[in-house]
Amino acid sequence: MILTIGSRSYSSWSMRPWLAARQTDIPIVVKSIPFRCEGTTRVLDQATQDALAVASPSSLVPVLEVNGVRIWDSLAICEFLAESFPERNLWPAHTHERAVARSVSAEMHSGFSSLRAYLPFCPKEQVDDPVDAFLPEQVRLDIRRIDDIWSECRSKFGARGRFLFGPFSIADAMFAPVAIRFSTYRIGLSNVAREYVQTILDLQATGTWIEDARSESDRIVPIDELVRDFKRHVVGFRTTELAGRTVQ
Repeated sequence: MILTIGSRSYSSWSMRPWLAARQTDIPIVVKSIPFRCEGTTRVLDQATQDALAVASPSSLVPVLEVNGVRIWDSLAICEFLAESFPERNLWPAHTHERAVARSVSAEMHSGFSSLRAYLPFCPKEQVDDPVDAFLPEQVRLDIRRIDDIWSECRSKFGARGRFLFGPFSIADAMFAPVAIRFSTYRIGLSNVAREYVQTILDLQATGTWIEDARSESDRIVPIDELVRDFKRHVVGFRTTELAGRTVQ
């Protein structure tokens, strides 16, 4: 199985199925398409867009190739891994727990667009000071909702382990990039959510992803500069104002 991903420095969607496979010892070969942008924008340059179009039917990564068949979209790939390797227990065994795990994973998959727009994935960097005071209300609402999800899952289903449903599951793979975001931007969280962020950061696989991100030469200037000086750059940083295929 070949998993094609984007830059580890910026592609949170690539991290999700990679982490699901890595954390449960599912063997995959990883190929990477570097994200390169036009000048100092977040718009992918033509060469990068062409490479993505060749690799994936959706022109997006990640994409998994198995015996000549391509499977794209992070959650679809995770579902395929769960079906192909049932012994890895990527979903909770109990029917109701599994249903809730799928619900929160789908919510992560389809929601929280404000969080993604204002707090882009950048695991190689970290702000000097917490940014909560500079965030608009819609981002704070996203953060509170995620905090509530984590706290409720840990309280109701997490007694058998350190993760949202006890043992590691696809739900954790889906939320791991958000945990990294919260660390990158020093977001204030409840005690339960803060402990969960640390659980994700403590994973060897997470450490490997971050180390690899720091070793990449890829650079998306507006994202890197945003993290380095959030207060200065956040006013003009809106993905809704950008044209073309952007990185999120």
